[in-house]
Parts: sequence; structure tokens; C-alpha cells
Amino acid sequence: GELVLSPSTQQLKKSDFSLLYAGTERECVMLDFGVQREPVGEEELKSIYLYAHEQCQSVIQAQLSLAEEYGKPKLLENQIVQADESLIRAAKVLVGDKVAKAANDSKTLKEVRIQAATILVQAQAASSFGEAFEIVRGVEASVLSDNLDGDRLGLAQGFRLEIPFPSLHGSSLVSFNDTQVLATSTVGGAKDAYQGGHTDDKGWDQSLMVHHSAPGFGEGRPRRLSHSGAAEVSVGAMVQRSLSPLIPSSYQSALRVTSQVTTSGGAVGMAAVCAASIALRQANVPMSEMVGAVSVSALKGLKGEVAVVTCPSMAEEQAADGTMLVAGSSTGITACQLHTTSPVSHDLVQRMLLGSQPALGQVLAAMQALALPPSAAPAFATVKIQPSDVGRLIGRGGETIRGLEESTGANFDIDRVKGEVVVKAQSKAEVEGAEAQIAALLGGGHGSDRHDSGGRDSGVGELCKGKVVSLQPDGVVFELVDGTKPSVGTKAFCPIRELEARFTHSPEGVVSVGETVELKVLRAGRSSGMCTVSRRAHPDFKEAKSFRHVQRRN
Repeated sequence: GELVLSPSTQQLKKSDFSLLYAGTERECVMLDFGVQREPVGEEELKSIYLYAHEQCQSVIQAQLSLAEEYGKPKLLENQIVQADESLIRAAKVLVGDKVAKAANDSKTLKEVRIQAATILVQAQAASSFGEAFEIVRGVEASVLSDNLDGDRLGLAQGFRLEIPFPSLHGSSLVSFNDTQVLATSTVGGAKDAYQGGHTDDKGWDQSLMVHHSAPGFGEGRPRRLSHSGAAEVSVGAMVQRSLSPLIPSSYQSALRVTSQVTTSGGAVGMAAVCAASIALRQANVPMSEMVGAVSVSALKGLKGEVAVVTCPSMAEEQAADGTMLVAGSSTGITACQLHTTSPVSHDLVQRMLLGSQPALGQVLAAMQALALPPSAAPAFATVKIQPSDVGRLIGRGGETIRGLEESTGANFDIDRVKGEVVVKAQSKAEVEGAEAQIAALLGGGHGSDRHDSGGRDSGVGELCKGKVVSLQPDGVVFELVDGTKPSVGTKAFCPIRELEARFTHSPEGVVSVGETVELKVLRAGRSSGMCTVSRRAHPDFKEAKSFRHVQRRN
């Protein structure tokens, strides 16, 4: 529970959250917050950044003392241009109509700014283009604030969620205003993970890689295709920081999300977080909760009044004094970013933070209500084995493991040190079949002495009933529905030789999926957790009728 200022690398690696803060003596300039484990509430986040602001004061005082003692006069004559209120009012008469029309069309906004600045320079209302653009920016803020009647909170009209490509592991398309972001997710095994390292800049473990791009066609203008820019990297990092805390640490699959801005009309980061979260959900990633995001901007009018706007347009974002992106789940905030064009008060920061919550709740409700088609993502399972059994599982020259891969259609990633086998296949049934074959292989053959030595205390010899889950080429996977040792719900494997008293080529003529069968436990589950059972060893065993018919025809 202790807040640590300027933490070391080791402290940062073990921390619950991280905050990068910048501020003046009285106001906030920037904050960048993210959690490693559990989401936090609004009040807790407020106390954290207020603590950071207090700690900044000693640094500011040291800077002022240094400037007073050793400072020199500024060499630059041209100071930062500040548009006068009277100039903005006069310019509003000249170019206000043009700016007002372009405010609702993000694709023509840049052209209108240049035209308005040119008009102001030609009319000698501004001495330079730099001053003209500052005046136009003030006109934009004034026009946009005139269109608002107080704060505008809540979800944007036309907010829409879609699954555009059901055949992929995961995909999502998020649209609102003039913004549209497409995200796709890919699930891979441990061997598919990025080999350059699995930690971020804070040393936190990351199984998720996010690649975000915003091509020029999304803004309606040509742009050279090159490497990702600072804004794209920043949004990608925000998406990763927002979603990673709710992905279980036990989930060992490698994840990659690609998000692309197809149309940019403001609040791109909000759309990217929502799209990535849905894409992971469709890919069956076991996130503890859905993660949504909301963008909030603060617009200042000519009279000094400030309006807080959620889901801002591009014009509102660019004219705002500050824009905040809040990402979180129903239990709290996972990440938060605030960037400003001029310092903002802490009261306004709190207004923006609290104003984001109603819209965030609506976003999460819409995401939960979205119907998802079946995912094409592969299924995974982790099987625990004894490290001494790794050699038996691999076999001489890898012969055994290759045979398992060919017969089950699954892939295996083996950790020799931990004794863990990650099974990857296209369906859950294939994964269960692979688990069953591992259990049969490491459990030894019929009559082997490799079963548990606990006798009846471990369930060996117990009579029980099992429901057929899946049929495999070499046996049947059951889920026990009766008995105490092993307990109900335990998975069990019956080798094909234990189904009938006589030889059979396939279990299909003996049992069917969903059928309940009387069984006897031969060997208790070892490290794999799946026991070995027999149908023919049960005292009330009867030969299947369909099996007798097959034998007569043969």
C-alpha cells in the first residue's frame, strides 16, 4: 500500500500500478497511468495523482532557484503567440461560418483552417501565419462551445459493434461519429511468442502484443507509408496496457492484436481499445472481464466556461485544452492518459474522470450484449507431468511425440523444467483426446505397476458411472457422473482394449457420445489428473448388441 516516488527497476517490476505525471505549481499538464494487476477506482486514482503533484513541487522550486541564480535573458525575440480574445471575436465574424461547417467534417477541416488563416493574414488581422492559426484555433473552440449547452456526457449516437470476419480467430469493427477501427486477434502457442522478450518498459510480463496503425487514407489525405509514428505507438501501448491486467497470468498462449484505423473522426484510442477487447473475447481468451474505453475532452469558451465532452469529434479533440482516455472494466480503471495543450486544473481533471463513467458503463453494456459467432481460434490445455516422464513422452529421437501429433492432430509444447505440456489443437475434443493419450502413455500399459500405490484410498477398484465425452481412435474419454473416488466431474480415459472382451477396431460400435456407461477404475489419475477406467472389468459388463452384430457380419 506504499506509494514510491521514482521507483527502481525492481520496485517497478513488483508494483501494482505505475503513474507518469507532469504538472506546474498549481495545474496538471500530463498523466499516464496503468495497472499491472487489479483495476483501481476513481478516488484511488485521484489520490495517486494528487500525491504525484505534491512531489513535483520540490522539483519545480529547484528549477526556479536554478533559473534565478544562473538564468540568462532569452535570446529569442518571438515569444509564444497567444491569441487575444478581441481578435478571436473579430475573426469569428470573418471565418466563423467556414469553421462551423467544417467542424462536422473531419476530412475538410485542415483545408478550411488553411483558408481561414490565409484570410486573416490578407485582412491584416494577423501578422503571421503562426498567429493566424492560433486565432483560428480560438475560433474553433468558440464555435464548438457555442454548440454545446453544458457538458455532453454519454455514448455517441451511432455507436456500433460488429464481427466482420467470423472465420478469423477474433475480429471486431467499432464505429461512431466519423471513426471506424478494425481489430483482429491471433492466438498462438508458446513457440509463436515474440522471442525478443515478454516484458514491457516497466518490466511487467506481457503475453499480448498490439500493433496499431493509422494509414493516411483514414484521414482522407495522402501520406507516405512508413514505420509507425509516435501517435500510433502511443495508442498501441495504451491498448496493451488497458487489456493486459485482465488476462490471467496462467494463460500461456501468445496473443497478437492488430488494429487499423479505416476512418479517423476523433476518439481513435477509445475505438481501438474496445475493438481489441472484443476481438480477444471472440478468440476465447479467458479475460476476467470485458474492457471498454471512453475519450473525454474539455472545451473552453471565450468567457472562460469549460464544457466536458465524451466521444469527441476530431475538431473537438484538436480544439480542446485537454483530452483524456479512460479504459476500464465494471470493477475499475485499468489505464488512463491525459494530454493537454495548456495546463488544466485538478478540478477539471476530476470532472473529466467522473464524466467518463456513464459513457464507459454504456460501452461495456453494448460489448456484453454483442452476440459472438463461434471462434476459429485453437483450443489449449496444460497437462502436468513428472519431469522424469518427459523423456518417455518425447521418445527416442522424438518418435513418440511425433506419433501423438499425427494421431491426435494436436501440437505439444513441453517445458522440461516445470514438467508442463501445453496441448494445442483446433478443437476441444482433439485437446481432450491428446490429454487422454498422454495419460494412457505415462500411466503404463494394462497391468502396469505405474498406477498410484494408494489402493482403494486413491479410487483404484471403485465402481462408477461415466458419460461419454468424445470418441478417440484408441479409446473413449468419459466424465464421471457417479462415485466418490475419483470425484464426480473427473475426466477418465478408457483404452479401446478395455471396452469389450473381444478385439474391436473402433469404439463407435460400442458406445456413443452422451451415453452413460458403468465403469471400474483401473488406475488413479497421476500428474495429468485423468484416471484410467475399464468397461469390460465392471461386474455387470454386457457385450454391446451393435458390436455382436458387427462380429457376425465379419
